[in-house]
Amino acid sequence: MQSASEKDKRIKQLESENRELQAKIKLLEHNVEVLTQAVLHAAKKRFGVSSEKTPQKHYQCSIFGEESTNDSDSIDTRIISVKAHKRPVRKKGDRQKLTAELPRETVECVLNPEEAICHICNSEMKVIGKKKVRSKMEYIPAKLVMKEYVQYVYKCVNSGKTVEHPEDVIYSAPVPAPVLPHSIASPSSVAWIMYQKYMLFVPFYRQERDFKRMGVPLKRDTMANWVIKCANYWIKPLYDRMHEQLLKCDVIMSDETTWQVLH
Repeated sequence: MQSASEKDKRIKQLESENRELQAKIKLLEHNVEVLTQAVLHAAKKRFGVSSEKTPQKHYQCSIFGEESTNDSDSIDTRIISVKAHKRPVRKKGDRQKLTAELPRETVECVLNPEEAICHICNSEMKVIGKKKVRSKMEYIPAKLVMKEYVQYVYKCVNSGKTVEHPEDVIYSAPVPAPVLPHSIASPSSVAWIMYQKYMLFVPFYRQERDFKRMGVPLKRDTMANWVIKCANYWIKPLYDRMHEQLLKCDVIMSDETTWQVLH
């Protein structure tokens, strides 16, 4: 059996180990808390709002008993003078000048024969005059139409029947040249695609959706090929001719103004 002195020594050793373990546990708990707060702070900084100011409501008081600061106190209330806006006076006839180049159509508002009856004596009514009520500008949306070119072939009725004309004489009606061989592209469709692309800055993917809404799923790569091939077939010869004439000039003027990249 152990003596009393050995038991006391053993008890003191266990108490010392217990204190060391308790201190280590507190240190680990402190480290866990620090790391937890660091993770929460990093998550808030990355995914939370950038401002730490708590929005104040008109019915909400401060939790620290402080008086809420009115935002209007921090607003700069200085007055600056602004140049008066001037607008030209609209002159009589400006609307007619605006639409002077548009074609005109007349819509006549008349009564049907059944309606042109007097409601008092049921007698027939006749036209005694007319007046212009108003004018309005109508927008006619674009539409797509497939044109089928049918070529007629002609033959002389007397050829091949006589000694003077032993062979048949056959003619074919002329057909307009295609803008691109073996393609459904037309001059108007290619011109419209180019106009939207380079004048209105409408990209091909938006034109593709527009064509799809009109019933034709025309792909953007097809439009790009049309533009490239038509530029090489039809526009490049004109450009080369203009360039050739330009080089014959004694003095050439150029505009060196910078141009935006998006344009």
